[in-house]
This record gives sequence, C-alpha cells and structure tokens, in this order.
Amino acid sequence: MTIAPSDRWWGFECPELAELVKAIQLNELDSTESAVVNAHLAYPTATVASLRRQICATNEQVQRAYTFIQSAPDVKALVTSHFYHHRLRNAFAATTVSEWLAEPGRPERILARQPVIPMTVEIHPSKGTCNYQCVMCLWSDRTDLTYHRQRLMGDGLLTTDQWLHLLDGLASLGVSTVVISGGGEALLNRDLAVILARARQLHLRRHIYTTGFNLTTASDALWGELAKCDQVRFSIHAADPDAYDRIVGLPSRLRTFAQVTDNLKRLIALRGEIGGPGRVGAGMVTQPANYNQIESMARFAADVALDFLNVRKDEVDVTSALSAAQTQALIAQIRLVRSAAQCGSYGSTVVDFSDELTALANGVPIERRRTGECRAKYFRPTISPFGLLAPCDLKAEPRFADTAFNLGLATVGAARFIAELAERAIPDACAQCMPSSRTGNAVYAKLLADYVDGFSLQHQPFVPPPRGATVR
Repeated sequence: MTIAPSDRWWGFECPELAELVKAIQLNELDSTESAVVNAHLAYPTATVASLRRQICATNEQVQRAYTFIQSAPDVKALVTSHFYHHRLRNAFAATTVSEWLAEPGRPERILARQPVIPMTVEIHPSKGTCNYQCVMCLWSDRTDLTYHRQRLMGDGLLTTDQWLHLLDGLASLGVSTVVISGGGEALLNRDLAVILARARQLHLRRHIYTTGFNLTTASDALWGELAKCDQVRFSIHAADPDAYDRIVGLPSRLRTFAQVTDNLKRLIALRGEIGGPGRVGAGMVTQPANYNQIESMARFAADVALDFLNVRKDEVDVTSALSAAQTQALIAQIRLVRSAAQCGSYGSTVVDFSDELTALANGVPIERRRTGECRAKYFRPTISPFGLLAPCDLKAEPRFADTAFNLGLATVGAARFIAELAERAIPDACAQCMPSSRTGNAVYAKLLADYVDGFSLQHQPFVPPPRGATVR
C-alpha cells in the first residue's frame, strides 16, 4: 500500500471533517505527526512500519499521532460519521482491539496457530432452500450452483437436536454471538423457535437476517423469540411493490411487499409490548433493479419506525454492473439521503451506508486490497445447513463454495471444531470476498503486523487512550 501523506486526502466535505481539520491545525503536533494522522484517516489499516517508512516518522511520532486520534473528540465525530468511507472498518477495528485487550494472549495464539475461540459464529439452520428468487442473492441460481452439485451435502441436513447440541458446545467455549443468516431462508425451518430459544437460554446474542415473508404463518413461539432477538434485519430491497416483486421473483398477486411490511410492523409492536432489547431494521442491496429506490426506502424505514436501514451494494458482483447514468443517480440519492439524515428527516431511524457506497458518494477510490492470509475463520466462521464448517459465510454458500475450503463437520464436537479452525492456513486469494471479510482481514493484518513490530494494542488508534496518556 502506498500512503499519500497529503493534508487533503478526503475529497469530500462534511461538518465533522471541517472541525477535525481545525483541530489538527490548532494542536501541537509537528508536521510529521500531522501527516501520520492524515495517513491513518485515509488508510486506517496502514501498519506502523509503513507509516515509519513512507512518512519518515519515528515510533514516538506515530505514537503521539495515535494518542491524538484516540483522544480528540473531532476524530471520533469523523470516524463515526456516515460521511466517512472507513466508518465500518474503523468500528470493526475498535471491536477487535477491545476483544484482544480483554483476552490477553489472543494475538500470540493466532500467530502460533493455536486454537482461538471466535466471538461470533454464523449458522444456517435452514432447510437449504428459499422461496424467494432475488437476482443479487447467492441463491439466484437454482440449477447449477446448488448444495448437491457442489458436493456440500455432508451427511444430510442437521436435525434440530444437532443444532441444539452445537449451540451448547459453542456457548461452553465462550462464543458470544450467533448470526442466523444464509443457507436459504431460516424461517422455513419449523423448529427455528426451538433453536432460537436454546441460544437465548445460553445467553448467546442472536442476530437474524430474513426475508420476513414466512412470518405470516409463523407460530406465536417464533414471533416471541424474534421479538427477543438482539437484532432482526428484514431483506427489503425496494419500497415500491412492483420493484420489490421484480427483485424477489414472486408474482404480484401474492402482495409480497404488503405482507412483509405488515410482518415488520407486527414485530416492532410485539417487541414494544414485551420490552424486547433488540433492534429491528431492514437491509437493501443496490443493483440495476433498485438503484433509484434509496430515498423512498429511507422514507419507508422512517414511516415504519425501523431502528436502522442498512444500504449496501452488490460487492460480490452477482448482478449486472450499473451503467454510468445509473451510478450517477445512485450517488445523487446517497448524498440526498445523507443530507436529509443530518437534518433529522428520518427521526430515530439510522440510515447506514456501506464503506464502498460512502466512498463512491465521496468520489474517492474504493479500497479492496488483499492481505497474505484470510483470517475470517477467527471472526465469522460459518456452519452450513449440512453441518459443514467454512471459514466465512461466502464459502458456506453453494454459489462460491469450494470443497477445498471445507474445514470439516462442525458436528464432531465444538472443541475439535475450534481446534481445526487454527490448523488451516487459508490464502486471501478468492475471486470474490464479502465486505465483512475484506474489512476483517485488513484489520487483522495491521494489528498482527504492529503486534509483531512491538507496538502495544493499548496504543492502537481505535481505542480510548491509556490512562494518563497525553499529547504534548
């Protein structure tokens, strides 16, 4: 990575940035330390070694710059702003550093390929199918890219008892969050309420991604469990019923959008009645079929009183690319919605753009660099409907699966499952990579390189400063 230590790396304007520029100018950082601050904000995963080499900074200058980043309120305001195109990457880095500080020795075990317990595990307790046919989904090919044709059926679909046993084992090892997503539609599993209840009883945080359509005929038990989940996200890719039907591939006579909207409202109401602790929101993936739907989706989210709307792009290139005119229309919508959100137009609903969409709207390059090794297995390993363990969610799905990435059967026991993760070195060389994995790999590569370089985790710029630390 080449670092450009320019004082104007951003190429966009926002109130948080203007205040930060003033803070940097008023602070007593020298010119090299200021360049380190700018370089870090431009490339948060730049290693300390690269900062030393390309900016000719000393370790002491890097540390003073990092302490300023840790301490300055204007920095925090920028890196948490929806105008910052590394916001999600910065948030992941902050979470990772906090986890490593809470568990001394974790970096050493990763480097030594010793067993490391992932805090989050994704599970696919579905029936290996979905009744939607969304073009951008990993499930859009029902003929060739299937579990059967990709030889991913293991010993057959896991039974409910096997899922319960698996959850028991994960909790006993210290896993804290299970993400229920992928493998088709989890709501098609009639025992999903039982699986969610066990996870709740084990005090596991539960995040679930669903179309929400099958809730229309769901049991009261399932409704109750969903209302108690830590996060439920409905996949809603357009606020216009006709556009929604075209994307999901279902006939308009089913009134799919209306049913999903009703289910969403009912879940929000039920959560309020029982005092559920979690967040309920929606996610949309921008594509040629909905590039002009962002503004209407933001209004819809606010009208329904969603906690959040995640707006993402097709970052694994399943759909056709947007034309130049469509891209410009998309950028205009992102900018319009960001400005409206600043004015409070969406109330308490947080409209949340991916880093790549934010970079697109800011007119800055999208960063998709590779690292030497994929370490997604340490932060989002995934278990398929058939119990196959994959290093990430993408490799657990038929479209991008590869038997070379099967890490074994998770049903052999949680302890062995965790041990097997560490034994395999996986190159960061896949043709496609999910944005969460790209982000995680870049963060892990920086943190581990700095750790080997002797740079303390406590001095990383993603966490509050050590007690007593000051900027001269």
